[in-house]
Amino acid sequence: MKVFMLIKTEIGTEDNVLKELRKIKEIEESHMVYGDYDIIIEFTVQNSEETYRIRNEKIRKIPGTHQTLTLTCF
Repeated sequence: MKVFMLIKTEIGTEDNVLKELRKIKEIEESHMVYGDYDIIIEFTVQNSEETYRIRNEKIRKIPGTHQTLTLTCF
């Protein structure tokens, strides 16, 4: 499954959060965006449990990450 995740960051932490996201091996693409969210990332998983693990154990633990919205493509 292809997953896109939108990430809101705390003000002023966008660059650092993006830098840390790019260290996560599962993430294939990461870009800063303008609008309601600050960053969009893309990765591929085999199941929803893997999405949950990546989101909760890796992405949400990055300091400055405020909120995420996960979009899963089937």
